[in-house]
Amino acid sequence: MTEERRVLKGRRVRVVAEQPLEMQIFGAICRYVGETELRTLRPQVNSTEIDNPRTWATYSVCEILAERSRYGQPIRCVAIHPAYANPTMSSSIEVRFDVRYAPETRLVGVPTGQLEEGRDQLEIRCLADANPPASILWRKTKSPGVTEVASIGETLMFSPIYRNHAAVYLCEASNMEGESSPVSVQVSVNYPPTISAVGPDRLTTALLYSGASFECHADAMPPAEYRWAQIFTDGRMPLECGTGQRLILTNVTYEQQGQYICLASNKINGNVREVKSDPVSLQVVGAPRVVKPAITEKFVVVTTEGSPARLEIRLCSDPKPRLVAWEWGSTRLHAGEVLEPRYRALDLEPLASEDCYIAILELTSTVKEDQRLYHVIVENDRGSDRRALMLKVDEPGQIPLVIGAVAGFTVLSVLIMGFVCFLRSDRCCVARNTVPALQQVHCTKASNAMIEDPRLAVDTMDRTSQQFVPEKRANHVLKPVPSQQYQQECYQHDPQHQQQHYQRHHHHGQPHGQYTLQGEQLFLKPDRLATLKPHYKSEKPPQYTTFKPNN
Repeated sequence: MTEERRVLKGRRVRVVAEQPLEMQIFGAICRYVGETELRTLRPQVNSTEIDNPRTWATYSVCEILAERSRYGQPIRCVAIHPAYANPTMSSSIEVRFDVRYAPETRLVGVPTGQLEEGRDQLEIRCLADANPPASILWRKTKSPGVTEVASIGETLMFSPIYRNHAAVYLCEASNMEGESSPVSVQVSVNYPPTISAVGPDRLTTALLYSGASFECHADAMPPAEYRWAQIFTDGRMPLECGTGQRLILTNVTYEQQGQYICLASNKINGNVREVKSDPVSLQVVGAPRVVKPAITEKFVVVTTEGSPARLEIRLCSDPKPRLVAWEWGSTRLHAGEVLEPRYRALDLEPLASEDCYIAILELTSTVKEDQRLYHVIVENDRGSDRRALMLKVDEPGQIPLVIGAVAGFTVLSVLIMGFVCFLRSDRCCVARNTVPALQQVHCTKASNAMIEDPRLAVDTMDRTSQQFVPEKRANHVLKPVPSQQYQQECYQHDPQHQQQHYQRHHHHGQPHGQYTLQGEQLFLKPDRLATLKPHYKSEKPPQYTTFKPNN
């Protein structure tokens, strides 16, 4: 639709957005919007006035599209005539473009992290672009298609925020030209778990080897994760036994009887929040069951003849056993009875675990005939069970004898090892280019008995510092002598060969001679002595000489 109107100087031209504006301008030649010149729809019209033919009137028609971007821009008409006294010979009028349009909205301050109940606050602004200014309204979605007013104005604020503030919020703006499209935001409020129910009942009864289950419900945002644990009254640490909202137990036994708790947890801003429920109880009923001995318990009880003995077996039963008896051979002894003079069956003693007991048979003294299997029999209204323990009776001196045998074997082993080491330490091994301390040993040829002569003991010779004078000796040679006891080679003195292996040295200040092995190694043992006949001018009985390291 086109609106034709007369424009007066200094006025505002109001027009609805996206509609054309047709203006009739009198006496105008040039038309501008801002600095842009407009083109006219029809040529300019010049005519005289009806009541005054001598006066001319000039007018032209232009059309301007009203757009939001042109809101507030000036519209200017310029008339040019020689009658104008100014240098430009022109006159102009200007009006402002007032474009009216419906609002458009956008949100500022939408949270990007998690909002925790009671700790954080929320502030969201709804900004509307409209002419004339728009009215802004916040609505809260209660259910699909149902809303209620949450706030009036551009700001939606909760300080602090609570879980009942969580919802989808809509921002709407309206003015005389229309309404905006709604803009929505989802507000989520996080809070730690609160367990609302655990059960189905506080006490659940299950038959032995049947099934049982528990459920846990918690209110939390984000949704909670669930764990289950069995707790004990005897100081043991809780035993984790399942995960998930439902705990299912199959083939239950007396060991599973007791209390259970549900642990619900979630994570808010990186921090784990966990809460545990009140305990629920599981009661197991059925025939008695003798508990299998643990690793630290004994299947066989050992004692010595004449010493007391104590047999113990743990059992569980609900209802309580009506019969507990010990049997061996043709004898049966009930709990609480005494068989003179040596046997006593104690009354059942309750354990920390619910419906569990310990049965005890005591022997004040034992004989060899007591070594046998002992059976315990347990009965209640729902059935029975039995188990055996072995009693082993040793002779009084049997254990010390075993200990003594072990000790004797250990000592003997040590002695043998020491002797072997001693024999190995008697080797006289002289490496090449080394001069060990030597000790001369005499023995008779017939008996081959070794006699040490301490006067002939000498220290190790230092080749670089000691001075010696060689002495000519009779020719000697060492020949290998076979030995059955040692793997070393032994050498026997032979005076018919030239001496190549030994050389006698005299030290200053030492009256006795020393012998140095050169070029070969010499291994000596008492039963296979290497002999060396020293050179003496006087006729004496032959002597045998050997050398070994001086330890």
